[in-house]
Amino acid sequence: MHRALLTLALLAGGAAPAAAPAGPARDALRVTVVVLDDVGFAMLAQADTPVLDRLRAGGAWFTNFWTYPTCTPARAALLTGRHAHRTGVGTLISPTTPHNPGLPLAETTLAELLVEPVEYFGKWHLGHRLDDPRDQGFAHYAGGRWNLATGGGQSYYQWLKTTDGVETPVSVYATLDTTDDALASSARTRVVSYHAVHNPAHNPPGGTAPDLYHQTLEMLEYLDAQLGRLLLGYEGLVFVLSDNGTRAASTSRSWCTGRGSSRASARTSSASSTSTPRSPSCAACRAQPRTRSRFCPCCPACLARGATRTRRCSRLTAAQRTTGARSATATTS
Repeated sequence: MHRALLTLALLAGGAAPAAAPAGPARDALRVTVVVLDDVGFAMLAQADTPVLDRLRAGGAWFTNFWTYPTCTPARAALLTGRHAHRTGVGTLISPTTPHNPGLPLAETTLAELLVEPVEYFGKWHLGHRLDDPRDQGFAHYAGGRWNLATGGGQSYYQWLKTTDGVETPVSVYATLDTTDDALASSARTRVVSYHAVHNPAHNPPGGTAPDLYHQTLEMLEYLDAQLGRLLLGYEGLVFVLSDNGTRAASTSRSWCTGRGSSRASARTSSASSTSTPRSPSCAACRAQPRTRSRFCPCCPACLARGATRTRRCSRLTAAQRTTGARSATATTS
């Protein structure tokens, strides 16, 4: 399993999080579960994400949140609350794997447990059937059932959208389209599952980044702005999580959780040229010799600033493996 992110906030009219409502108002509480794709802790340290930052500052920030390293098992666990060896969903599915049907209909999902209707928007990636989301208990579904460049179309700008079992090609930017659909919903409980920042890396609307690394950051920043739209004036509970950690293959660099300098430096620093690349946002990483384990999220200088290493780092003592691994803030998948 891998580390991703999870934060929880209670929003009142889009302002700062407030205390939970008491009495009859509690019955009208709305719940929104926002699922990001391949966004790890370390990526957030390098992108400008004011909306996510506000949610984190005003809500609960879970630093010991574990998930699976690929989409399908993680999403199956989210909707059922069961491990992969229970559901039988232990690996990624795609249109080219018909022998792997995805989440069995015999499993009970969140939507089937709740009395009130639950609507789902965005990436599904749990089954081959056109109407699979509604078969799994959701009252309404609109989004891309597959990864956008693997069975789900060509890109974030040209993709296949399924709406309650009907599939059509669309040319609206996927992150924007998912937000628009969620905003049009009157359901009190909804799952909003974004494709971003899963590959293919690209320039979002208004983006100008020249390389995969900075394009991925722009995708996340555009997503953050859409999250602001989604929650503007919203009153209720918001859960924000990622299905997996940061995909190293989506970028030209490794991700480091060190905070040696500001996020803005990630926009201007040049790429590291040899050995294992470090985070451009961490001044301590840039100044240190390249001696870290490839399983370690931070260099020694970062560790001295309060970061921790993962269980698999060969330089850890037995005591450090026991205590440090539980508080590590990021891994890649």
